[in-house]
Amino acid sequence: MLTITADYAAAPRKATEDVTIIDHRKRMLQSFLNRLAQHPILRRDHVVHRFLTGDASWVLSIRL
Repeated sequence: MLTITADYAAAPRKATEDVTIIDHRKRMLQSFLNRLAQHPILRRDHVVHRFLTGDASWVLSIRL
């Protein structure tokens, strides 16, 4: 994992083309989402749900 991170830091544009980095980032995102879904408080939080659905207007939410 350290090598993947070091490669990404050295050449960030490469990350959009490197299948290894993309697969690693997909696995890490899935791990994060699984942990989020298992968290006793966050899994019930309406803000988290709005964030995950992607159709929320955050500008409007901040002004309220």
